[in-house]
Amino acid sequence: MRIFLLFLFLLIITSQYSCAQPVNAVIGDSSWLQVFGSWPDANSPEKLRIQSHLAQAINVIEAAPGPAHLQKQRKHSIRLLKEYLRQGEFPRQFNYASAERRPCFIDDKGRLCAVGYLIAETVGRAESERINASFRFHYLLDIKDSLLEQWQKASGLSMRELAMVQPAYTPPKKYYRYRSKQGRFGLRYSSNNFPAILPRYLALYHDSEQNFFWARNRKGWKVYSSRAWPINYHHYDTVFLWQEQQNLNLLVSDKRACQAFNQLGDSRFKLEGVYPKAIVGSLFIAQKGEQMGVFNWQGEEVIPATFDQIEPMYSRLSSAPIIDIGPRMPTAYKVLKNGFWGIINTSGAPIIKAEWTSISHERGLYMAENLMQEKRLFKLNGNSIELSDLESIEQTICKYCSLVNLKGGRGVFDGYRQEWAIKPHKMILIKNRSAYLIKDENNKWGLANAQGHFLFPCYFDSIEVFEQNAILKDSSQILLANLRGDTITYGSYSEVGLFARSETEKSTTLFYAKGKGDVRIINERGEERFQELDIIDLETTGKSLVLIHRTEGKVLAQFQNDGLKLFPNLNINLIKSVGSYYYIYQIEGKYGVGKQYYGKEIDSSNFKAAVFDSLIPISGPRDFSLYLAQKNGFWGVYDARLDSIIIAIDQVDYFPKKVGENGQWIYFVDANNVWKGYYYTSPKLNSLMPAAQKKLTEQYLASEKEN
Repeated sequence: MRIFLLFLFLLIITSQYSCAQPVNAVIGDSSWLQVFGSWPDANSPEKLRIQSHLAQAINVIEAAPGPAHLQKQRKHSIRLLKEYLRQGEFPRQFNYASAERRPCFIDDKGRLCAVGYLIAETVGRAESERINASFRFHYLLDIKDSLLEQWQKASGLSMRELAMVQPAYTPPKKYYRYRSKQGRFGLRYSSNNFPAILPRYLALYHDSEQNFFWARNRKGWKVYSSRAWPINYHHYDTVFLWQEQQNLNLLVSDKRACQAFNQLGDSRFKLEGVYPKAIVGSLFIAQKGEQMGVFNWQGEEVIPATFDQIEPMYSRLSSAPIIDIGPRMPTAYKVLKNGFWGIINTSGAPIIKAEWTSISHERGLYMAENLMQEKRLFKLNGNSIELSDLESIEQTICKYCSLVNLKGGRGVFDGYRQEWAIKPHKMILIKNRSAYLIKDENNKWGLANAQGHFLFPCYFDSIEVFEQNAILKDSSQILLANLRGDTITYGSYSEVGLFARSETEKSTTLFYAKGKGDVRIINERGEERFQELDIIDLETTGKSLVLIHRTEGKVLAQFQNDGLKLFPNLNINLIKSVGSYYYIYQIEGKYGVGKQYYGKEIDSSNFKAAVFDSLIPISGPRDFSLYLAQKNGFWGVYDARLDSIIIAIDQVDYFPKKVGENGQWIYFVDANNVWKGYYYTSPKLNSLMPAAQKKLTEQYLASEKEN
């Protein structure tokens, strides 16, 4: 019996720790051998195998010359492969008939393989899905597909190079967590349900892709390697996951020391009297004695432990993606010494001396404040920018810039160039997240783009900015321009403004220019449109509808698909846009509500009957579907969505007069001077308590007296 049990145990162990199948059909597991000095086994972390293989394949491809006429495409393919590796999302959930490793083009959760990602990013995901439908588990060198061959020839990579990239996968879920009847946690093998870690822990955690395990009992945390073997028999106070390039490691500490282990459970270093506080990229901040310093993965002090406190500072400058596989690294450290803050670089050299009570950081700038509450601005290299009356710094519309606020104005600082994009002016306003309006000491306005480059100098009396255009006015002329700085039209017009905006796929904008006795309609290229309409005046809504005044009367028009359609049968005298969809319109002195769906052509069914003496939009609902409605001197509430009266029009008055000013409530008074409240989301009136009615009556009378 004992011999049989021993044989069974050895059989289980052999099945769990047999040699691993190769990760690639071309270069096998040479990447693992190169990194770890041994061949992987069946319990080597799956994600680490994929990462190390892809990293080596990319290096091999990058070192090869490739076709001379496809260098641009080849470099782009390599950049995409690096981005794919950086993202770290690989196929891992799929069902294959046998247990062998196989390629998987797209897994059950939609995760792409490396080659599938290249195809999706260059010609579209639909092509990756087409290949997946026929060749999901095929090796690339076994696929015969003309469209795939065409793509490969244009990618700059050979078919052998693509096959060298293509990993073979196995579902990485070797274990699953379970709970005993006593409420303790353990781990089982997924393949046969045998226990890998006995259930004796209050908590148990593991990374399902990297196969690290750490479990807590009353003594502390115990750590296990990817094989579900205990790394040692110590218990630890803290456990950190720590990434160095593609490698994920464990950093643990107790009251005596900290120690680091790789995924195979091998110790990297042990530091007595060092206590980790935070992981920063591939480094960690730790306390050593009474001071703090920064350590690397070799256990070396990168920055000596001479500070009371250390905080990492990361770059807030956004730019085009720079492929950098691995964790994000700090660009500098904010340090506290003897009660004062300073900045040091990643080598520990001072950038700003530790003599400030506070330091804040924005895109390319530091702002420091001293005991006298004096503020000073510094560039990234520590050079001071002399400014008086500095108040604050904040992010702005340009991804590289900071907005510098002064008591007497504003400026825009370019964090990459480390220079002023817009020097401090009397006023700088941000418009539509795409432009700056700049006011100088002479109260003249100028216009700059999002990067701070002046499009028009400070010469104009006023500037109005639309989505991609601007209207600039001075004493002698009005200028219509785009936000690239191109002039569309200019002249001695009396008025220039937005005529209409198309809401279809052919999205365009028209402008009007009023001169002496005529109205011109101009498109974004400066071309005059619809001269045949003989327009003498107009009322705009800011959307696709516009009320045109002609010699024979007013007519509603809609600008769609680069054309203007007239609706003479609607007989509308006045129209005003309310919110995103609704309009208040007037016919023969009566008001109604119209609704226009985005991109749809209107007709008479869009306009509900005009039967009210007055309509006031209620700003509580986001879609502006509710309106205070007046008839014959009495008030109620009309719901445009339901086209019905939800509060009867028999109320004498309402309060507050600025609807929405008092939050989500409107109050009505009836003929008996009884006040009731209406909550926007509930179509009924609720009586008020006597104290509330008294207070509301006083507010109402005070408002009436003031008005």
